[in-house]
Amino acid sequence: MFVLSGRVEVHELRAVLSRALRTLCVDPHVPVYVNCGGVVSLTGEALLVLAWACWQCDAAGVALRLVDFPGQIMATVTDRLAETVTRRRAATPTECRPPSPRPRWDAAYSLN
Repeated sequence: MFVLSGRVEVHELRAVLSRALRTLCVDPHVPVYVNCGGVVSLTGEALLVLAWACWQCDAAGVALRLVDFPGQIMATVTDRLAETVTRRRAATPTECRPPSPRPRWDAAYSLN
């Protein structure tokens, strides 16, 4: 079991996730647990990295379990992730941005 505690920033989270993911590489059938009981807060960037890592593990079919994730942090995850993504996107030059996943309607289509 790996442990996160206090105010978690990206570099601390990456260090723990790196060790946890190496453990998953050794035996992908054994779930790896990350104890989050002592976490006071996560930065927006750390939440973004954590969400990405969980999504990647799920897509790969391996189990990364977050244990005792604080409820007060969980209650604000969606808002903070949206805020962080918006801030990162605003800081990215327009020509470097990936195309929007939303469909764009041409002039022949009307909602009226």
